[in-house]
Amino acid sequence: MANTFIAPARRTRRASLAVRLAVGATVTTLGLAGLTACGSDDDSTASDSTSASADGMPSGGPGDGEAPGDGGGMGGSTTCEADDTDTISASTPDADTTEVTAEAVDAANALIALLDDDQVTEVTQDFADLSTKECSWSNFPDGLFSGRVGLRMGDLSDAQQEAVMAILETVLSDQGLEYFTAQQGSEETLSSGEDDTTYGTANYHIAFYGDPSTDDAWAIQFGGHHLGIMVTVGDGALSVTPYFKGVQPIEYTNEDGESVEAMGDLADDFFALFTSMDDDTLAAAELSGTYDQLVMGPQSDTDYPDTEGVAYGDLTEEEQELVWSVIEGYVDDYDEDLAQPLLDLYESQLEDTYVSWSGQVDQDTTGSYLRIDGPRVWIEWANVDNPGESGIHLHTIYRDKELDYGTGTSS
Repeated sequence: MANTFIAPARRTRRASLAVRLAVGATVTTLGLAGLTACGSDDDSTASDSTSASADGMPSGGPGDGEAPGDGGGMGGSTTCEADDTDTISASTPDADTTEVTAEAVDAANALIALLDDDQVTEVTQDFADLSTKECSWSNFPDGLFSGRVGLRMGDLSDAQQEAVMAILETVLSDQGLEYFTAQQGSEETLSSGEDDTTYGTANYHIAFYGDPSTDDAWAIQFGGHHLGIMVTVGDGALSVTPYFKGVQPIEYTNEDGESVEAMGDLADDFFALFTSMDDDTLAAAELSGTYDQLVMGPQSDTDYPDTEGVAYGDLTEEEQELVWSVIEGYVDDYDEDLAQPLLDLYESQLEDTYVSWSGQVDQDTTGSYLRIDGPRVWIEWANVDNPGESGIHLHTIYRDKELDYGTGTSS
């Protein structure tokens, strides 16, 4: 096996991504498609009684809500607890994030200027409140998860919605905005209309932890069904995790009759990593347990499992390239000033990074579970059954084991 491959420099995702997207609209236009200026406050169907678990848990799609099974990363619990901390993680890589931080601060303050006093209070959380950070996001949609904080997009005016998009544009790369646009388009296919308070792009939320500043650490949280973004900047902070990257349906047809597949290239690379292995390597990479959900999903911030699988250095050069392409497929969703220092760190740790799988390695099959496990980088992928219908949808997550939320997680 090859063990001398050096990860290539950051590269633009394959040109076929643009073909897959074929969105036919600007990011801002599609990102706000279907948002309404007002929305229902009725959360009588919401539930905060579910708890984090792994096998057989609800999958976060239409018809979900059944009792969970017994594994991790479900994302319905609002009972997680953590000690407060406002200390920037000592594991933060050296980086110059001055420019992107200043742009994010300006964009955040532009939104705040459009809000009334009650909205400002609602959007602003305590940066040191790690418990709220860990408990306030989920892969579940509104209506099945009641723990979200901040402002609901459907309750904002058009100008306020555009200001939120401007904030995201400061911290996301073109690749990240393409994914966001396509993911929001998928979400709109689930919506029953402007009064839907469970599915649709109106049911995403934005919050700030701390006051936007270049001098003090603060965080942007944006998310909803199958999307969780947490970016921490200011005062030398640098964190883009946890990052929940999912989609349902995995493919849809837009209003121009074009097929849109938000995570198609990323899926191709991740599954090709395992389908390209010889039988011995594939067997060595198989996990000892079975997983039909994420282990380190929402509300599962600590207690990473023991490392299993095949070491990066024991892979062929082609397989090593695919490992790196998958890592880029997550980290490169963020502005280069945020992404590059993290990529440099993960590249330096590749020889101690492992890949593994469970269940299946079929891109189109329920129960396919894939993992990349490094000293710092953690990536999981789960093909999840669509309840009450055929096919699958995708739950994936990228975490930094020491840098989530900008301060690290509770012990």
